[in-house]
Amino acid sequence: MLPTHHQSTTDPSTVEPNMSQQRQHPRISWAGLGLVFMTPALGGFLYGYDIGATAFVLAMLRENRDVDDATTPQAWWYDFGRDDGGMQEGLFIAAMSLGALLGSHLVLFHLASTIGRRMELRVASILYMIGTGLQMASGSPWVSASAAWLGWPLLFCGRALFGMGIGFVMHGAPNYMAEMAPSHIRGAIVSAKETLIVLGIFFGYAVGDFISHKSVYDNTYDDDDFDGLQLSFNNDWTKLYQVSFFLSIPMFGLTFVVPRSVRWLLTQQSRLEELDSSNDISQEARQSMQFLYRDDATAELHHLTQQVRANHCLTKQESTPAAAGMGCGSTLTMLFGDPTCSQPLFVALGIIFLMESSGQPAILSYTTILYEEAGWSGHASVMTASLMLFFSTITIFLVDVLGRKRLLQICASIMGVSLLILSVLAPYVWGFNTSTSEVVDDEDGERSAEPAAWQKLAVLLAMFVYVGSYQLGFGPITWVVVAEVFPSHVRGHATALAVEVKYVLQFIVQFAVPILQQRLGWRITFGSFACFMAFAAMVFIPTFVPETKGLTLEQIEAKTRESCYYEKNATKSTILDDDDDDTSMVTDESPSELSHLLGGE
Repeated sequence: MLPTHHQSTTDPSTVEPNMSQQRQHPRISWAGLGLVFMTPALGGFLYGYDIGATAFVLAMLRENRDVDDATTPQAWWYDFGRDDGGMQEGLFIAAMSLGALLGSHLVLFHLASTIGRRMELRVASILYMIGTGLQMASGSPWVSASAAWLGWPLLFCGRALFGMGIGFVMHGAPNYMAEMAPSHIRGAIVSAKETLIVLGIFFGYAVGDFISHKSVYDNTYDDDDFDGLQLSFNNDWTKLYQVSFFLSIPMFGLTFVVPRSVRWLLTQQSRLEELDSSNDISQEARQSMQFLYRDDATAELHHLTQQVRANHCLTKQESTPAAAGMGCGSTLTMLFGDPTCSQPLFVALGIIFLMESSGQPAILSYTTILYEEAGWSGHASVMTASLMLFFSTITIFLVDVLGRKRLLQICASIMGVSLLILSVLAPYVWGFNTSTSEVVDDEDGERSAEPAAWQKLAVLLAMFVYVGSYQLGFGPITWVVVAEVFPSHVRGHATALAVEVKYVLQFIVQFAVPILQQRLGWRITFGSFACFMAFAAMVFIPTFVPETKGLTLEQIEAKTRESCYYEKNATKSTILDDDDDDTSMVTDESPSELSHLLGGE
């Protein structure tokens, strides 16, 4: 039995159509939008650059370590990771993820609703500069000569602080972009952040390749000439972090140029209206709109203010006493206890879980090894990076045309097929050790011959499709959905929780992949990932993921409230039907007025 509602006092014939169709797109200041995009985009670019650069830093540290002790310059890193089972190298790589966890945790429980998106980006740029500064200092001649014991702690702390900056960026960047961008291009703007991360990876690889080759070329020497070798041969790896430091400076400067998020300002204004202290915020919100819309700023601000106030009124009515304190416990109570928060949270965390369960973020670290063992050179890894950039760019143009839901479902299906192909071919390709030209046992205990040419080609193409589909779907669209589905009053806390869960899952998957590979083989490893993608394409995405293409954030929030409203009252209706079949449920209130205000049909 469907619930019945009070008749709205508004004449149905006079209800205006959906505002996303009625209202024309405002005139945008493209210069202002470019600056609004560039500030958080630089944060993502530096994140990607660090991934690529650190891969070369680790290779250069290993190269120095492998030099014979008798001819090694006296620097602390010459013994980096020697005879410790890879623990020091693991800490070096994992320090960034640890810092990102700490940064997202600080935002989640302490800063999400207080400092604003722009300030998060400013703090991130400061952490970037401090972190890279410590990493450069760890390899300085003074530390090597006078305080070698400080070298490793400085490097580890620098990596962790840089990771904290990433935690702030992964929370502030998508929210700032989503809250500032016009609705008809919001998906493209937020998706472009992922493209900038991939471009940063490209740039990190390019700089690392140039510096590492230049270092070897400029510092070739004979053993007899060792005394004349300059220490710069050994600390050339610090030059990669110098690039990161200098790129952090314009990001920091831009945070003083771009305005604060207008939606965040209006949310703060609604909270302060009772205290009569929102005049300054109202003026700043007007200036923020003028930064983006120029002549249309007044009309856009009036329209947006109505939407934010309507949502704030409903939020105030539905808020629970437990959420008032906004401590750790009350934050989680608010997120999981309120249906208007818990349903979007289920969607967001579900997509993040499937994104990490696809295995791509972890497998990407092993592509070079997989390609070499399959008989391909390292150039295949460069081609993979090229495809990542290409497909990330395509997503910018497709996300607001095909929509988030359809694109996710298509890409998950393609990833599932490519993973299935990799699983089937794994015993034939990776059962033969090309580095030693010896036949080895595969995961089924059977003897494997050298792979045929078509098998090697099929594996290469399947890997390309697998990585490319991820960059077309889960990579960028996950953060578009996370930035869109949450109500405004919890968007900061919810996004921080999503980032924190992402890094926890990423650590688990990265830790589990080598264990699965060694104990069960690549067939079971790829097959497990394929099962997760099949579930994503056939069950989770079509059932739970909403389509938000073309809707304003306020319209998305209104649809979430309406969905929760009907679900709650449908349950009540069922209970009443069980008690008395003749009883008709009459609800206390209806979202029709809110839908009318926000442009719902």
